[in-house]
Amino acid sequence: MTHEDEDELRRGLRELADTEGPATGAPPTGAVVAAARRTRHRRRALTAAAATMVVAAGSVLGVRWAGAAHDRAPTASGTASGGTAPGDTAPGDTAATRTTAPDAASSQPGGDGVAPLPAVSGPYPPQPRSKEGEPLDSGPREPVENVRYRYDVSAACGFRYVAFGGRVWEAEGADHAYSWLTDRAHGFIRLTANPRTRTPVAVFEPDGPDPDRGTRVYRPRATAPACLADEPRRAYSDAPAATIGPAEPVEGARYAYDWSTACDKRYLVFGGRLWKAEGATAPGALECLANDLPQVAHVRLVAGRVLVTTEDAPLSDRSRTHGYRPVDRLDAAERTRCPALPALQRLARQQTEERPAAKPTR
Repeated sequence: MTHEDEDELRRGLRELADTEGPATGAPPTGAVVAAARRTRHRRRALTAAAATMVVAAGSVLGVRWAGAAHDRAPTASGTASGGTAPGDTAPGDTAATRTTAPDAASSQPGGDGVAPLPAVSGPYPPQPRSKEGEPLDSGPREPVENVRYRYDVSAACGFRYVAFGGRVWEAEGADHAYSWLTDRAHGFIRLTANPRTRTPVAVFEPDGPDPDRGTRVYRPRATAPACLADEPRRAYSDAPAATIGPAEPVEGARYAYDWSTACDKRYLVFGGRLWKAEGATAPGALECLANDLPQVAHVRLVAGRVLVTTEDAPLSDRSRTHGYRPVDRLDAAERTRCPALPALQRLARQQTEERPAAKPTR
């Protein structure tokens, strides 16, 4: 008899004890279990009916910005269980795809058509930028605060307005001249709060060196401008951007970096190689307890060291910097202490393979 059968048997006996009337012979155990199972099935049916009513009511009452779009499965660098190949899209516009990570256990979609979030045993795979002719990257429908997502700001509104996280945001000024060159600006967006007013803001950073030069802060807007209807089609995904900078970083240049919480941040991947934190203690032993999502940071290569800075540059001056040294060899003790090291090493190799081939010299 399983634990579930034992629980059902106890519930059935309690129900018999509470029934009014003269005592009779004890029913067989199988009958009690069968009765308890019928009760459980009825309860599940009622719960499913109630959930359907809630979803239907939300569809009628919802007034959040949705737009014409579809959901994109997260792209995995290398392999990801249940993932979709780069450029492929998941049909439908009702259920956002869940985040997947390399080496995560595969899972089947639940009754609501959405795969549950698997446990992460390694770094999240970096998500590539969209290509010309593809839908605009839009992040998730319900973003997690202070997590970067791939996002394309459309040129349809002069890069002044964005639709993100179910609402419309506005920045100061527009740049219609840039719209002659491209229909989108590639970058990353995150939901955060102004530390002084605690009002929500959306921060967009361009994908490239020294992102501060193109960072824009968007604030909530009550109505959607008409120009948003002219945007190209958008694609949504729950996957964090998990950006790790370029394969060949420029010395001293600053890059947006999503700091993986694997191994308590003791190791990281940058420039196609593995780096180890300076000092005896891991820099993220306590911070990583909150969740396993990558944390917003910036990174620089300076004199053979990698400097990782955590800050919220558009909104405050607070920052902390951690130094890393290159790793040439790992011993068995390090591999035991950090089970995610093989995944980090694979990620470094994959980034190395993305480097352009050297031109032959005469």
